[in-house]
Amino acid sequence: MRKKITYTMIAIIALVVILSLILKPLNKTGEFDDLVNCMASKEIKMYGAYWCSHCNQQKELFGDSVNLFEEKIYVECAEDASDNERQKCIEKGITGYPTWIINNEKVLGTKSMKKLAELSEC
Repeated sequence: MRKKITYTMIAIIALVVILSLILKPLNKTGEFDDLVNCMASKEIKMYGAYWCSHCNQQKELFGDSVNLFEEKIYVECAEDASDNERQKCIEKGITGYPTWIINNEKVLGTKSMKKLAELSEC
């Protein structure tokens, strides 16, 4: 009987540890979340394509904030992408990637996080 209780307690503790490890990343704030939120509040967008190596390099710079970046800032222009917003790209006259629209001006190319903070005044 004592062994059964001991095994049950070990199983419960193990379950709690595993759940805490799984759920902890869900509450994690990314390093550039504040920058992304500030840029989004100013309606700054980056237009790109999934196959564009420079766009992918730019996304990588956002590190653990990349999901928030993709949700709030990134606009997919590739015609064959299932989640494309091609019409927005056409309306903005986007001809190369990545293209940022910051303060209603086109800014071309991959930018450092410091440069994005300066350009966006975030």
